[in-house]
Amino acid sequence: MLSVIFFFLFAMTLTSARAAEPAFADALAYDCPIRKEIKKVRGASLYPLLKPGRPIALQEGYYKCHMVQRGDIVAFRYSGSDEPVIKVVRGLPGDTFWLVRSRRGRRETWKIVINGRVAHNSRRAPFTLDSRRSRILGLYARASKGVVPRGAYIVLGEMPRGALDSTEFGFLPEGEIIGRVSRP
Repeated sequence: MLSVIFFFLFAMTLTSARAAEPAFADALAYDCPIRKEIKKVRGASLYPLLKPGRPIALQEGYYKCHMVQRGDIVAFRYSGSDEPVIKVVRGLPGDTFWLVRSRRGRRETWKIVINGRVAHNSRRAPFTLDSRRSRILGLYARASKGVVPRGAYIVLGEMPRGALDSTEFGFLPEGEIIGRVSRP
């Protein structure tokens, strides 16, 4: 008899939980509206991930209800630009990062290391910075003691030598992120 009562209570709990799921999903959707806008890729800094002229879906407000993940393609505002800039999230809050210098003859370059691994683009080419770009990111590395601070991200394009990304402007503040970018 006890097992029948237990089964009945267990079945009621599952039924009640399933019945509540749509209401919870509706409440989540209401509290977190995501506006989807179709835009075209301008520029080649994310090629081959996103090809110039191709449509993309900008999901504005996506990160009000979702955590930013490594590898996400995010859109953000950058001063002096009417259109959002899009880049790939490579470094998250709490990640360690530094620059490693290498020398070929008289030429010095630096590689970005995140969590002990050299950062690569989608084609496995390491990000290799010249002295100017290394100064910007190096300044942030020293100021933050080599840890990406809370509420900040390292975002990079696909170009191994850098683009309009963290090698140019340092950390991307969380508040500047407009939304997530995906294929339509």
